[in-house]
Amino acid sequence: MDQLTSRVARLLAAASNPSSYLTSVRELTAAQLAAVAGAAFLLFLVASRIFTTFLDHVLFPAHKILGPTLAESSSGSPRPKHFDASDRILLVIAHPDDECMFFGPTVVALARGHRALVHVLSLSTGNADGLGAVRVKELVRSCAVLGLPEARVHWVDAPQLQDGMRNVWSAREIRRHVRETVQEHGITQIITFDESGVSGHPNHIAVASALLAWTATPVWQLRSVPLVHKYAGQAVPRRLLRALSATQGPGRLAIGDGIGVGQDRWIVVARDAQAHRVQMAMQCHATQLVWFRWLYVRCAYYMWANVLERVPVADEDEEVVEEQGEETRTRRRVPSAAARRARGSRNE
Repeated sequence: MDQLTSRVARLLAAASNPSSYLTSVRELTAAQLAAVAGAAFLLFLVASRIFTTFLDHVLFPAHKILGPTLAESSSGSPRPKHFDASDRILLVIAHPDDECMFFGPTVVALARGHRALVHVLSLSTGNADGLGAVRVKELVRSCAVLGLPEARVHWVDAPQLQDGMRNVWSAREIRRHVRETVQEHGITQIITFDESGVSGHPNHIAVASALLAWTATPVWQLRSVPLVHKYAGQAVPRRLLRALSATQGPGRLAIGDGIGVGQDRWIVVARDAQAHRVQMAMQCHATQLVWFRWLYVRCAYYMWANVLERVPVADEDEEVVEEQGEETRTRRRVPSAAARRARGSRNE
């Protein structure tokens, strides 16, 4: 054993010198080589287990990705079906390329898997660099790759809704264009950003804020993930599948078609072919493919998976209050007058 230890030590010391390293390896007997290989393999297994545990419990814990309602969804209960072929769904985005950069897995699952009629409404032409006309054509081509015909691709070019980090968007104008599209095409459900805007872009956040209290049609928001999850590639989608398999049962998963978790959450994890289609759609946006976007296409979580959450409808204990600012009007939820009186009586 001491002889093996000394030879292994010499082997490690000679690792920086190829000729000395080969000489040290030749000095080991077959049994010693097998022992070294076995020890290295055990170390690899231990390191892999530690790394996997770190990913699962520190970087990518299920409750942070799926939310607390995952635990409430038992494997024995029927899985809710939030979308089907009878739906007319409107995806409301801020700029051309949002449809595939963030919502690609959802669009492919709904349009090609559920055969739902999916419409896309881009509230700007992405004209920040004077390329609005080109970017609209890229939007149409991208949607065709995702499975949407040109007749279901809509865009807006309004002075109050111009692409730009410093441009303040009118909530009233956003709702007006969404309302017109919903009425014209008989939309039954809406999908858009959440309050964090997925990427933090102020135009994305403006869209989410304007539709937060939309009551005419059910609204689903794409859940934003932390930065470490956003660029983790397939690590988070794989974690999603493991977590869902533990609660829903492996036999009940149809990963590319979307999975209902509880009454207010819908998750889709793209199959390899679907993720490839999303990447091909992104390549239609040639004007946007600067070097860091190529990294995004290969590494971003949103190219592989989406978690949608239904916006709760204001109930009898809430009312929607509109606040008029200099350029925008926003809506917020506050306790209703009756609820406030009830709280006051309890406090007394």
